[in-house]
Amino acid sequence: MVKKKPDGHQLEAESRGALTRALSHWVLNETMEDYGIDFEAYPVCPETKEVLPISVSIQLKASAAFEGENTVTHQLDTDSLDFYMRLGNSVLLALYEQQSEEIYWKVVQTYILDEYEKPEEKWQQQETVQIPAKRIPLSQSQGDLLSTVINVDDRVKKNSMVSELYDMFSGFVTRQEVATAVEQGESHQLEFKRQLPRKGTERDAAALANTEGGAILIGIDDSGEVVGVDNPDNVSKLIRMSLDYDVTPSIEADITISTVDEKQIVVVKIPQYRDLPHSVDGRFYKRDGTTSSLMHSPNVASFFRE
Repeated sequence: MVKKKPDGHQLEAESRGALTRALSHWVLNETMEDYGIDFEAYPVCPETKEVLPISVSIQLKASAAFEGENTVTHQLDTDSLDFYMRLGNSVLLALYEQQSEEIYWKVVQTYILDEYEKPEEKWQQQETVQIPAKRIPLSQSQGDLLSTVINVDDRVKKNSMVSELYDMFSGFVTRQEVATAVEQGESHQLEFKRQLPRKGTERDAAALANTEGGAILIGIDDSGEVVGVDNPDNVSKLIRMSLDYDVTPSIEADITISTVDEKQIVVVKIPQYRDLPHSVDGRFYKRDGTTSSLMHSPNVASFFRE
C-alpha cells in the first residue's frame, strides 16, 4: 500500500508548482533556506526578453485558506524584516492559497519603506508585524510586480546609501538631511559634487561654516549616484589648501577618504562657526535652503547677531 503524503508536504508542493507557473518567464532558482528565502529570481523584460540585472529573493508561504475578503496577511518577525532590508534587493512574499489555487504577493520592502520607516512607528521594538497583500493573483499582476520590483530596487539602493552616509555623520547631521541630499543631490547641510571643481568649494565651505555646519562630499553626483574619486589623496590636499588659503580665517575641516558602494569619496566635514564669520575674497556666504548664497553688506552684521 502506498503511504499517503502528509497534507503539509502536498501543500508545499502545490505552492512551488503554482509559483513556478506564475513566474515561468522569469529565471527562477531554488535556494537552501535562509531566513525563509526559498528562491532567487531574475525578472525578464517582456519586450526584449533580456534578463534584467535585478535580483529578487522570494519567500513562499502556503495555507489552505487565508482570512480577509480584500487582503490576506502574513506575520513576519522583525529580525527577518531587518535582514531583508540589509539584503540590498527586493524580497517577494508569495502567499499561496490552496482554496483558490492562487498566489497573492507583496514586495516586503514597500511595506517597510512606506509604513514602518515612519518616525512615529517603532517597529524595531516589536517582535512581529503583519504584512498585508491585496487579493490580486500574481498571475494577473505581472506588470505591477515588475514595475514594483524596479522601483523598489532603486529605493533600496538609495536607502542603503543613506544608511552608509548617515553612519559617517551620526550626531553631525540628521538622517533626514542625508535622505534629502541623496534624493535631491544636496540639502541644507550636505553638498554633493561629482568631482572637485576649480572654484566654488571654498564658497560652499564658508557658507556651511557661517550657517549650521555640514559636509561636502566629492565623488557623488547630483542624482545621488556614487561615481568615486580617482585620486582621493590629491583631492584631499587641494581642498585643505583651499580652506587654508582661500577662506578667511581658514577653516579647520575634518577631511577623510571613505568607501561607499566600493568607490572612494572624499568627505569634508565643516564645523559651525557662527561666532567667527568666514569670508572668501572679502565676501560672506550662507546656506540658503540647498544652495550657498552671497550675503550683501547691510545684512552681514545682522545675520551673525541672530
